[in-house]
Amino acid sequence: MTQQQLAEHVGVQRSAVAQWERLNGTRPTSSRMAAVAVVTGVSADWLMTGRGAMLTSYTDALASPAASPCELSLDEVDLIKALRRLDTERRCALLNLIGAWAA
Repeated sequence: MTQQQLAEHVGVQRSAVAQWERLNGTRPTSSRMAAVAVVTGVSADWLMTGRGAMLTSYTDALASPAASPCELSLDEVDLIKALRRLDTERRCALLNLIGAWAA
């Protein structure tokens, strides 16, 4: 996934993603981190804290030739929008719940 594609899915400019990738660059907000986790299939807990499994259980499904991680369904877009409105505690709790259900 390119910086531009990630930026579009997360709702930021490409330059923001470039800053996140720099050693001393800016850090994304927790809501943006959660969106990055959803879009990339990386565990939000791992992305935010470095703890736990890096990949989520749905990462394998995204990697299949039939699925493209760059294209989201309308349901997925709605879920990301709702996720962005949650505070960090509720967001992490919801992601853990979804991860448990998807396992």
